[in-house]
Amino acid sequence: GYCMSGRLVMALAQAMPERVAAGASIHGGGLVLDRPDSPHRQVDQITAELYFGWPDEDPSAPKEAIPDMEAALTEAGVRHQIEFMEGALHGYAPYGGARYHRDASETHWERLHALFARNLHG
Repeated sequence: GYCMSGRLVMALAQAMPERVAAGASIHGGGLVLDRPDSPHRQVDQITAELYFGWPDEDPSAPKEAIPDMEAALTEAGVRHQIEFMEGALHGYAPYGGARYHRDASETHWERLHALFARNLHG
């Protein structure tokens, strides 16, 4: 999921753990909120491996929220990787976009391909 669809990926992995083997949130926003229905508080049923390409200087995904996400996923036993993309702003992935960041974009593609290769079979 890119941008707000990162939350949808997490919700789907939570709601359908038997069907979702891998998921990702790339420069996702609103993943750690100070409210009971925050996505980071809804991870107890996730069996998928998750990858997060966390943007730099994004008000909808502040760097300070990473420890809360990390703790929630670890406590729930969710296999995951959170990668902070230093210098890469929200919207870093789409080639040609105003915020395109080549290194972060290439890294996220490498991580996604590896994630899917490990978890999606036949």
